[in-house]
Amino acid sequence: MGVRNGLDAVGHGRRDRGHLRTRDLTSRRPLLAVVLLGAVFLTTFVAGASAVAMPQIGSALRLSFATALLVQAAQVLAATLVLVPAGRVSDAHGRKRLLFIGLVLFVLSSLAAAVAPSAWVLVAARLGQGVAGALIAATNQAMLVMLFPAAERGRAVGMNVVAVYIGVSLGPVVGGLLTAAFGWRSVFGATALIALVLTVAVPLLRWPADPREPGRGIDLRGSLLLAGALGPAMVAFTYAPLWGYGSPATLVLGAVSCVSLALFFLTERITVDPVLDLRLLRPRSLFGNAALTTLLYALSHYAVPLLVSLDLQLVRGRSAVVAGLVLVVQPIAMAGLTPLFGRSFDRAGSRILVPGGLAAAALALVGLALTAESGPIIVVALSLGLLGAGMAAFSTPNEAAALGALPADRFATAGAILAAARNSGQFLSLAILGAVAASHLDRAGQRALLLRGASHATLTGFGTGLRPALLVAAAASAVGALVAFARPRSS
Repeated sequence: MGVRNGLDAVGHGRRDRGHLRTRDLTSRRPLLAVVLLGAVFLTTFVAGASAVAMPQIGSALRLSFATALLVQAAQVLAATLVLVPAGRVSDAHGRKRLLFIGLVLFVLSSLAAAVAPSAWVLVAARLGQGVAGALIAATNQAMLVMLFPAAERGRAVGMNVVAVYIGVSLGPVVGGLLTAAFGWRSVFGATALIALVLTVAVPLLRWPADPREPGRGIDLRGSLLLAGALGPAMVAFTYAPLWGYGSPATLVLGAVSCVSLALFFLTERITVDPVLDLRLLRPRSLFGNAALTTLLYALSHYAVPLLVSLDLQLVRGRSAVVAGLVLVVQPIAMAGLTPLFGRSFDRAGSRILVPGGLAAAALALVGLALTAESGPIIVVALSLGLLGAGMAAFSTPNEAAALGALPADRFATAGAILAAARNSGQFLSLAILGAVAASHLDRAGQRALLLRGASHATLTGFGTGLRPALLVAAAASAVGALVAFARPRSS
């Protein structure tokens, strides 16, 4: 009897300690979540804010349209190349350390962007922001998910998705206000200041222990081949309208990209510990399907705020503030509906929500195409609202379903792969949609589009190319809906 009582006491003690740890984490959860969500918000906010400030940046630094696209794409490109290796390091060595390093780098690169004297210094600073964003993205979602019990995973992912896309979409509003009041450099200065506050907070807070997966190395060869595939492709897509699609520079960069991509897939199949586990990306697996639809979804929408902002400010002559207020309809719709769709996923899964969201986004993009250049601004705003609703229906269920198909110790790597798919779609969106939008501009027009006093013919040429660019975006979203509808019920 004494032994039994002793064992019962030990059991009760363990349960009490577990209860205390759970209660302690619950009390700390709001502040920890604010830091994590604030970090990912900033990395995406700066993309939206710089989009609405781009006419002023282009005029001040005398950017061509192609270089303006490269300024936007630099952050995404760097993040894509670093994300998966960062996820590996995070899984093996701990997430808090990598989060702190990412925030420090984000502060420094944002300050460099704020004082950039030339286009190429700004591009370099944006590359630094991309690396910092990759370190943050590779850690924050996994850390956020671990703050919540398994039954609330949809809620946790939904919070992260809200932070990501509110940052992308709310950026134009605040960016427009800052640009109008203090100039475009204030966008990067304000971002650096907020990032500094988050950086100081990380080491001062008590975080839950990380589940680690030691012994996994970094596939340096695969990482370099992936860089050789994506980097030249981005430059070739961006500058082909300016250089000419048959120019030697475009053809050489395209060839380097294709060869590097082929070698990447060949070597990854025989590498013991590859940078991308191609088994996870099988089209017939739930995770592989989610990654593919993430890429198509990002391709369809990421360049839209920049293109619509240029349409409103350059073609229609509206101010940066007005452009920002029109673009804010999208994040309002998304912020309002994402929690609802997160709860719907927890009850019903992703098979209806994900393709439905992509179909709604395709319809919204058709609406934007029909109103490009001269349509009623109220219809533009309503179309952006529908686009935000489609984003909300897609994002949380898709990412939560993808993570639910894998064990917890692979969350950081899986999150990094999904973020890499999203970022690949984002830079393809800028490259492809930007090239289509510039298809009616000659070389002189592409150089003069963002400068003060651009000719009527130049502005009309951009407006004419904008409509097919948005229709291409709608087609990508529609294809994503079909792919998502065919996804398996489980992995």
